[in-house]
Amino acid sequence: MALYDLSDGLSKLSRDFDEFTHGGLVIDGETAHQLALKLKDFRDLALQMEFEVSRHRWNEPELKRQIEVARIAAEAKRPGSNVRLFPMIDRVIGDALPGGTA
Repeated sequence: MALYDLSDGLSKLSRDFDEFTHGGLVIDGETAHQLALKLKDFRDLALQMEFEVSRHRWNEPELKRQIEVARIAAEAKRPGSNVRLFPMIDRVIGDALPGGTA
């Protein structure tokens, strides 16, 4: 998929119909079928673009978080740094029922 396939294709389709805006248009079954196929292609291109945008929206915040964690860890390891990491403490997770360990 080229970056501008969808917008270019829709622009071409729009231009193809420009000449019929005042006089109307009658199309045969085969032409209607070809138009439907072209619209399905455009739909598929739009879905690919939506998936790509969605992937970036989900993955970018996680990447930023990982970069920040690495930056903090590097600073904590630097000699003379005043950054300290909290020690890991085992926590008992119980239930909320009477007599539970909570």
